[in-house]
Amino acid sequence: MSPRLSLLVVFIALAACSRSMDSTPTEAPADAPSEAPAVTNAPPVVHVLNTVDLSEPVSLNGTEPFWGVTVKPDGIKLSRPDAPEKAYMPADFVVNGNRATLQTGELTINLAVATCSDGMSERRYPLTAEVHVGTEVLKGCAMATAEMAKSQP
Repeated sequence: MSPRLSLLVVFIALAACSRSMDSTPTEAPADAPSEAPAVTNAPPVVHVLNTVDLSEPVSLNGTEPFWGVTVKPDGIKLSRPDAPEKAYMPADFVVNGNRATLQTGELTINLAVATCSDGMSERRYPLTAEVHVGTEVLKGCAMATAEMAKSQP
């Protein structure tokens, strides 16, 4: 490199450094965005177990004794013929492989991927259900509420 070219490169480098070290604030153009949008590479949270989207209403039921649970984004309801309906605070399922768990207060719901029959109808459910209410354990089946409405026996 010639001495003149070397000197020019040094001069340009010094000029660039002196501008970046200048403490005088500069204003952004009026049409420039104030902040860059946050970029995340996190995958979306998946709340699907087998074919059931657990972020949508889910219905669970069992026999011997008869019981039903409806899980909705706004709350959870437990129904039994021999007791008043009981409501619980909303909670989200946590999916781990072929299982999902929801816990709120004294109520815990465990779902597992397995074909299930309620023993009373021809309906086949995509999930088994186990509901713990205090010390009582209720066993049955589960599916999306929308699917249950479509497949009335």
